[in-house]
Amino acid sequence: MTDAASGEPLSGGWYHFSVGHCGGAGHFDGSTVADTKVRIGSYDYQIGSDEHVPVRLTVEISVTQRQVERTLALQKSEAVRVTRVLPSSPAEQAGLKDGDLLVSYDGAALSNVGVLKSRSGQVPSTQKAALEVRRGGETLTLIVPGQKLGIEAENALRH
Repeated sequence: MTDAASGEPLSGGWYHFSVGHCGGAGHFDGSTVADTKVRIGSYDYQIGSDEHVPVRLTVEISVTQRQVERTLALQKSEAVRVTRVLPSSPAEQAGLKDGDLLVSYDGAALSNVGVLKSRSGQVPSTQKAALEVRRGGETLTLIVPGQKLGIEAENALRH
């Protein structure tokens, strides 16, 4: 795995995979995901890092092809995409929706999920913060409490 902008190898990251009805996840150090216990089948991977947008990759393992090598270029995250708003959460009460793109929190740019967690964790739950959201072609400002929003999210690009 490399950084798309610099071409430099990633120092590490995470992956999830599924094959048939099974799956797994893990972390990698360096820029390589290696699995010596693969079986024949179609593997669907999602690969990312704390600072990059995840990418999907399908790898076919067959009797004649037991080893596959691919180079992936991951793009730096520029925002945070909401993948799920939890029911009865502060996010739901504020009007956040699945698919919303979070651009800033309390005036600070959100480049990735880690930044969102850090920023929201610094605001007491008794205080409110402005959350800049892109939904469709609109930019909205929602008012949310500090601390946990009650969402599942992933790193994203701004477009």
